[in-house]
Amino acid sequence: GRFYDMVIRKCAVAGFDSLAVQWVKNADNAGLMMREATAVVAARAALERGDHGQVLWWLERSLKASKLKQTSPQEAFLSLLDKFASRCIYSGAGDTPDPVQLQLVAALMLRLSTSQVFAERYGGGTIDFPFE
Repeated sequence: GRFYDMVIRKCAVAGFDSLAVQWVKNADNAGLMMREATAVVAARAALERGDHGQVLWWLERSLKASKLKQTSPQEAFLSLLDKFASRCIYSGAGDTPDPVQLQLVAALMLRLSTSQVFAERYGGGTIDFPFE
């Protein structure tokens, strides 16, 4: 599984999203589960490119690989989103937020809060976003 994770990460970070997705499918076909950390690395790379749809796809894959056990899909996804956003914003040492990452996360949250697809998938109504 480590080989698949390495290839997926390298492709995603280099911006080769379709190739990374193909390697995820290859891993699935081989009966291997991509690690949660790999999906988070890929989601972060997509966030830095401003590809919010791809961020959502990778976070959903991360959720499948995670050990989060919430009572609902919405709760599980929002918990993951909260963790992801916090790690992006406070990626350096100390408690000082990275202003560039803060801007990227804010744009993602704005996009998700206005997304009909996201609302249908995870809320069906009002969604209480972390950091909103």
